[in-house]
Amino acid sequence: MKKIIFFLAIASMAMSSLAAVKLNDNLSMGFKLRTRADMNNLGSYNADAQVWNRSMDYRFRPYFDFTLNKYISAKAAFEIGDSPFGVEAAGTDIDADGRGIIEVKQVYVDIAPSKKSKFRAGIQYWEDGYGLMFGDEAAGLMYYGNYGKLQANVGWFIPDDRGEANVDESTVSYGDNLIISETNYQINKDMKFGLDIMLDLARNSMITGAGETYDQLETSLWVGPEFEAKFGKGYLNTKFVYYMMSGSYEEDNTGFEFQGDDPEASGFVVSLKGGYDFTKKVGMNLDFLFTPGDEEGKDFYKSFMVPTSNWMTNWYCAGSEILSHGVNDAADVDLVNLAQTNGLGLMMPTLNLWYKFNDTAKLNGGFAMGMSTEDGFDGETNYGMEFYFNAELNLYKGLFVQPYFAMLMPGKALTNSDDTDPVAKTGFVAKVSL
Repeated sequence: MKKIIFFLAIASMAMSSLAAVKLNDNLSMGFKLRTRADMNNLGSYNADAQVWNRSMDYRFRPYFDFTLNKYISAKAAFEIGDSPFGVEAAGTDIDADGRGIIEVKQVYVDIAPSKKSKFRAGIQYWEDGYGLMFGDEAAGLMYYGNYGKLQANVGWFIPDDRGEANVDESTVSYGDNLIISETNYQINKDMKFGLDIMLDLARNSMITGAGETYDQLETSLWVGPEFEAKFGKGYLNTKFVYYMMSGSYEEDNTGFEFQGDDPEASGFVVSLKGGYDFTKKVGMNLDFLFTPGDEEGKDFYKSFMVPTSNWMTNWYCAGSEILSHGVNDAADVDLVNLAQTNGLGLMMPTLNLWYKFNDTAKLNGGFAMGMSTEDGFDGETNYGMEFYFNAELNLYKGLFVQPYFAMLMPGKALTNSDDTDPVAKTGFVAKVSL
């Protein structure tokens, strides 16, 4: 509680000095500060072994925008954090003399030959809009084209470069080359059609249990059409993504030849998002996600993943707090990622009801259910049911606070055991922007 009161007091005093900072005619700067406080007992599904873990962290993102002329501009954004309070390695312990966590988030140059086109080169963010295919910063080149009702963007990224080597008297490159195509067409003022295509060309050095090394080549393709429509007081958005991967094994410079079936996989995922405003103060949102599983553990959907990492790029937000990315975006269970690793599939409906008191305060509440499409532990398909509440509070210009509470009643398909005692989390997220 002391931490919460301390942060809100400091943030409130800082609000009086917030204003856009223009250093000169060409250069401006700003920042985004986020603080999260969280308490949860998600570490165990056995009530006798549960511990209420408490944590608080901050993330500070300063950025600089430079405009040379109407054709050339640049941006540099950095990040300090996420830094948990009281941790020496994060520089937040008693004397605050640690290095902390400092990252370069975005550094790019924009070159706009005309009002309809723009090239962006450097470290930049790209997301497919639903967070199902890709959603992260990466180094590369992107072209943005705006042709009236048609927007056509294409990019080339290098998310993972592991150098080159001489293999059989030829130079080969290890890592990933990611090619992205993003197209949107505005049918009319209420309907829009989009198509995201992503191609990953990867070459990875692998090692057997006996220590022999070999190369694995993979070609992965994602095709994601989407449709958005508004009708009266409601809306409906949907996206379908089909994924397929094929690969082969080759000798590396050791000459070892791996014997095995060529890797291949395929799968798909469907997302439906809708909502309806009953009045200006009351409304609802619906979210439904489906992806089939595979008993053999091969053919199921996967978003882009760097092969050397266990972390999958997924930022799918269904509205729930524990089962997907919510207010505190560090999703604790994240069924979307789980379904991409266990091959059991996922069917997840979410219902959210909201009430808007005024321009300052809004209340959200709802529930989400997760079910696998293949049998999990003990033949169960129930991942669990979550109930959640959160509030959106615009306390002052530039200060946004969102407290939340969520409770999950887990199923055996999630816990992989007979332990299914409820778990919960509560906390708040505060954001200050300049």
